[in-house]
Amino acid sequence: ERSELADSLKKTKITSVAAIIKLLESRLTVVEILRSLVFDLGPFTNERDHIQQVVENNYWLFGEQYHLVSADRNMETVLSNYLHFLEKGEKEKFRIEEKKRLKRPDVFICRQIDVPDPNSNEYNLEENVIVELKRPSVVIGKDQYRQVEDYMNIIIEEPRFNSQLRKWKFILLGKQIDSFIEDKYESQKNKGKKFL
Repeated sequence: ERSELADSLKKTKITSVAAIIKLLESRLTVVEILRSLVFDLGPFTNERDHIQQVVENNYWLFGEQYHLVSADRNMETVLSNYLHFLEKGEKEKFRIEEKKRLKRPDVFICRQIDVPDPNSNEYNLEENVIVELKRPSVVIGKDQYRQVEDYMNIIIEEPRFNSQLRKWKFILLGKQIDSFIEDKYESQKNKGKKFL
């Protein structure tokens, strides 16, 4: 181990090694905090004051490739932030009609670099992820599933969110699921999908 470390130090600065160790330690701390919130402090933990705060400040939990677009903002703000991120232009305020504009996804992240389209060599896809967090005491079922479906419908119906080159993922996070969700999983297995 010492000789491997010595070889590494010949190729890189000790400050770089120290920075990586510090990064890994901080990430381990975040994981431990989440574990404690969910399993040790579950009855007292809620999504907005606890889990939301940790996740939105550590969206790397979903992958290094993502950029935070918004957290706990209404769909109008989400759309404005999203288009600003994509176009890198001046930030505009967009309107979404109807009451559904007030829906607030917990975390919205998108990929910083395009993903090659598996069906075509000439196109790239933009990858977007909406994450809905639930407190540990909530058993994820039909109501929570419908909440995510509502986000999906808003995105489908809003032309400025849409493009054939945009891929959307919806993640619903909680500690437990009920039989409704288990049945949904089963319905996807014959399509070769592990999740919904």
